[in-house]
Amino acid sequence: MRTSTFLMLLIVLTATAPTVAQQPVTESAGGVISLGELQAMAIGNNPTLRQAAAQVEAERGAAQQAGLGPNPYVGYVAEQIGVNGTAGELQGAAIQQEFVRGNKLGLSREKYAQRARIAETNLAAQQQRVLNDVAMRFYETYAAQQRIDIHHRMIDNAHDNVLTYKEMLNMGQVGEADVLRAEVELRRATVNLKQAFNEQDRAWRELMSYVGAPSLQPTALMIESDTHQPPLDWDTAVSQLLATSPQVIAAQQKIRHDRIV
Repeated sequence: MRTSTFLMLLIVLTATAPTVAQQPVTESAGGVISLGELQAMAIGNNPTLRQAAAQVEAERGAAQQAGLGPNPYVGYVAEQIGVNGTAGELQGAAIQQEFVRGNKLGLSREKYAQRARIAETNLAAQQQRVLNDVAMRFYETYAAQQRIDIHHRMIDNAHDNVLTYKEMLNMGQVGEADVLRAEVELRRATVNLKQAFNEQDRAWRELMSYVGAPSLQPTALMIESDTHQPPLDWDTAVSQLLATSPQVIAAQQKIRHDRIV
């Protein structure tokens, strides 16, 4: 397993170029944070997963209730109570109980139980969506952090070019226009670095919105493995998709639900 880390240094420029005020990402207690750690945080924090899990519990509760028989009804009937000091002309009690036949309660419970299965499949699908979204934003943020390191190196090179052209100007080998062009390139590299910092901040905030941890400070990201996956085969990929896709499974479960109804 090969890990990639980097250290972003602040570049002190000459008086001809402005200083970049942004700070590089900070490291967590462990130094860096991996994709697996962020995905684990997303599973526990993402609100859409909590909503989907609550829907599963609601359908399970409905299935439990649907299989229970109707409650009995007990009533007391009286007319003209207390007229002329009497107990009344008519008094009586009523008991009513509805009996459901034909296994309708069992079918009703099975209907809602099937809804619970559909909710469980939707929960699994949403969980996979969250994991995929976190992975996509993770690599986008990782690339943004790497670009900052590249722009720092470009500023180093541009700064060295300015010093070189100034020395060549003193020796009469180049003109002042060449020095000015080198200073313009240094300023352009500085602007590009600021833009890279802004892009990193945007990518990090978007990543944290999927993780569900907006208070987590920017941290260096780590690629856990560079293992290359074999190329995908079309027929194999389609067969696996049709067999394991949560959307297909949920549709099949919906057919079963409609048959019960």
